Amino acid sequence: NGEIKDVIISATSFTVEGKKFLQGTFRDITENKRMEEQLRRERETLELVTENVGAGLAIISKDYKIVWANKFLKNIFGDIEGKTCFLVLNDHNSICPGCGIKKIFETGTDNVVHEQLVPGLKGQRSWIEITANAIRDKNGDIVAVLELSVDVTERKQLDSKLREAEKRYHAIFDKSPVGILIVDSSGNPIEFNEQAHRQLGYSREEFEKLTVSDHEVLETPEETRARVNKILKTGKDEFETKHRTKTGEIRDIKNVVQVIELSGQKFFQVITQDITISKKMEKALQESEERFRQVAEKSGIWVWEIDTNGVYTYASPVVKEVLGYKPEEIVWKKHFYDLFYHEEKEELKTAAFQTFAEKKPFCNFLNRNVHKNRKTVWLSTNGVPVVDANGNLLGYRGSDKDITEQKIAEEALRESEKKYRLLTENTTDVIYIQDMNLNITYASPSVKKLSGYTPDELAKLRPDKFMTPESFERGVVDFKEAIASAIADPDYEIPLKQYQYIRKDGSTLWGELKMKVLRDSNSNLVGIQGNLRDITERKEAEEKLSSIMSELVGINEKLGVIGKLTRHDARNKLAVIANNTYLAKTKLATNPDALQFLGGIDSAIDQMEKIFDFARNYEMLGVEELSYLDVKKNVDEAVILLSGLDTINVVNECSRLKVMADSLLRQLFYNMAENTLKYGEDVTEIKVYYKEEPEQLKLVYEDNGVGIPENEKEKIFQEGYGKGTGYGLYLIKKICEAYCWTIKETGVPGKGAQFTMTIPKTGTNGLPLYRFE
Repeated sequence: NGEIKDVIISATSFTVEGKKFLQGTFRDITENKRMEEQLRRERETLELVTENVGAGLAIISKDYKIVWANKFLKNIFGDIEGKTCFLVLNDHNSICPGCGIKKIFETGTDNVVHEQLVPGLKGQRSWIEITANAIRDKNGDIVAVLELSVDVTERKQLDSKLREAEKRYHAIFDKSPVGILIVDSSGNPIEFNEQAHRQLGYSREEFEKLTVSDHEVLETPEETRARVNKILKTGKDEFETKHRTKTGEIRDIKNVVQVIELSGQKFFQVITQDITISKKMEKALQESEERFRQVAEKSGIWVWEIDTNGVYTYASPVVKEVLGYKPEEIVWKKHFYDLFYHEEKEELKTAAFQTFAEKKPFCNFLNRNVHKNRKTVWLSTNGVPVVDANGNLLGYRGSDKDITEQKIAEEALRESEKKYRLLTENTTDVIYIQDMNLNITYASPSVKKLSGYTPDELAKLRPDKFMTPESFERGVVDFKEAIASAIADPDYEIPLKQYQYIRKDGSTLWGELKMKVLRDSNSNLVGIQGNLRDITERKEAEEKLSSIMSELVGINEKLGVIGKLTRHDARNKLAVIANNTYLAKTKLATNPDALQFLGGIDSAIDQMEKIFDFARNYEMLGVEELSYLDVKKNVDEAVILLSGLDTINVVNECSRLKVMADSLLRQLFYNMAENTLKYGEDVTEIKVYYKEEPEQLKLVYEDNGVGIPENEKEKIFQEGYGKGTGYGLYLIKKICEAYCWTIKETGVPGKGAQFTMTIPKTGTNGLPLYRFE
């Protein structure tokens, strides 16, 4: 039928009755040839993927000989098959420290991942992440190791720069444990990593026999099944829960769950912490060649092929993730340069075809492309020529990696550095860095204006040359304490410090110093960063204010003494008047008019006594240092001191409340209760309680008497207003003001008086004005 077949012919000659014959045996090997070609193509694809993603792949035997290596490794180290791995790849004379291959051979473990610093191109050393996987024979014995090496130098360098730009803080998740599981709909683990069972204290054999419900704490088995059904509908879920370890310890767990499909069945992928890249790598290293290709497509690497005209002949599905196009939208429809950024299109197109003409491979070719949604996407492109048996160019095969976020991060880093330089060069404060020996390694230009020294001049001086002796001695002690505290507590913050400095011209200045410890990438302390602000004028003002306050205290003490003496002498005179009035009443007991006049004298004496009491209390305002006082106790004491409350029910609901006040707090409640007795008329109950509100508290005193008329609610707090001396509520208002409180009469006339004192959460000094104990 004209079909072409591949065959193997075996021919022999023989003689029969003197005649020679040929016997030919024809064996059809068409299918074998097809499978060999398919295997060759798959092997080339595997070579291409590992090469273009910057990965070395090698098979190493038990005697540490390299049995096979991919082109990526051969391009770097030459023909290394048959040579010793640690000698060729790592320039070691013996097995490398922490060798994953050795661990697999000695312990029988299936997978080991570690990072190592190895010789690289042009004499530079590179960081690689090495993943070693055991290769077993049919009997399950380990016969070799498959080692995958990925260059992570660029990632580590970028991570280091970002940490420094972000004030060298380490990302919390870099040190966090990770657990990854695949479970079926019944909660049985189908596959899980080491951390998944270790973080619960189980061995692998013990853990694989458990279901989710065996260590789930918050949910019942019924609730877990309900969540499973919900996730099957939504496709994913993220929630927090608690798990019980083997020893009974309860641990908080954050689960990210996503529905996946394997071999036509639905399973749940559970990641306790977000390390997707490690999960993908782990899965890729444990799966077959088919799994490896799948992971390559899902890892964000777009694999493509083009013909000699630049038309796409193949595009992996990842192109949709990278540029928004489906493979069928670009294969045989678009040239590679059709996707370039329009302003760079011609230049990049010319450079690409020049490379094609030379049939050269290329690596890390950076180019801007236009996404289907018109946004800009940065790609790093690798490619190798595809030629026929005669060396004729058939096209190129390669891969693209989306590095847009990396480019954005680099630009953000440059912008951050630019802003930081602008800030340090233009701020009036001095920003400096000291190493662990107190040497100045950096000072902002503003130091010249502040001290007279240039940054270079200051860097040559020890601190004792530009600090006063007392400040230097105290500064050394503070430095040692800060370092010791930072070692003990990574989150330690150094308190503000004030030191006196010596300018270049010999004059002095006071500076307020805000410091923070600096650490390297390994969290080791490397020095101090300081921000120094000139507070000389403020210090002078503070000293002047302190002097004035001392004078005022002296004056106040003198006035207090005079007031006490005056009141003492006046009370003695009033006592004489009161005695004489009493004698006069005795003599004139039968004279009503005289008794009335003498009663007026007694009333005046009582008024004078209360005015003297007011003056004594008023002098105490602001004299005592405020402290936290028990409100309930002060209310109880005020009630005990006031006679006449026997028939009134006093309700005190101020338990646990303490407010910032002084000894006048009791006087405040005494005056209120006294007013209730005098002017409340038919009062049967007094109630003191509080109501907590956002950022404030309301302390309420109320009775069920006649109340305060609306037109007098503001007047009653005025000096001299009222039926008595007019100083009772005036004093209460002044006491509240001294405590940073406000007071208002909020009662309903005819239903009783109500005084509401509003207490802010914090005072002007930043301290809480109330608390609960």
